[in-house]
Amino acid sequence: MFDARMQPPASSSAVPPGSIAAMVRALPRGTQPTAAFRDAACAAMRLTRARGRMECDALAIVFEDEHTPDDRRTLILDLLASAGTPEAQIVMRRLLALGVARRDSRTFASFVQRLGFMERPDGATLRFLINVYAQSKHEVYEVRAACAYALGAGAGRAHVWGLTDAAMRAAEVLRVDLLSATNPTEKCALVTALGNAGLESDVGTILRFVDDEDGRVRSA
Repeated sequence: MFDARMQPPASSSAVPPGSIAAMVRALPRGTQPTAAFRDAACAAMRLTRARGRMECDALAIVFEDEHTPDDRRTLILDLLASAGTPEAQIVMRRLLALGVARRDSRTFASFVQRLGFMERPDGATLRFLINVYAQSKHEVYEVRAACAYALGAGAGRAHVWGLTDAAMRAAEVLRVDLLSATNPTEKCALVTALGNAGLESDVGTILRFVDDEDGRVRSA
């Protein structure tokens, strides 16, 4: 299980009426908001830094509530990832360090993938993804693959936005593990993760596996 010993205290503040978080909390169980709601939520979090910080903090309160179901927590992370602001990324990293996010490894891996959806991850988010991927090496294959995929996605998107050094460091973590991997399932996950990053410098590494003895690796 992921290490959840170091976690910040849960917030005791109330959710502001009329906030995005209040509307998320009010959604009937099992329902999802419309695309228009998601777009409006993203716009509100990007409107000003003060408004964005308030909305992100309010969403965090709902996420931390022990009565909030995991599908609603996933929605909260989706909204934060869509906003992608520095404030949203800070809150996402804080929430994903909580014990409530890490109680189940597979659910946590699904949560982490939301960081891979972010359009413009910053250096701190890439470092967080590297740390999570390192922790996942003691988990089942599906969890390790999900964390590798998120790290590759984050590296690729960061590189597009000019965070070249941070992106290269993140990809190097995957590259080293791929070159030392002996298990075909591990190779598949890592080839896919590097392909997801899409860095030109990794083409030569990936091409080494075109003639791998395992068909699944060649396909990846």
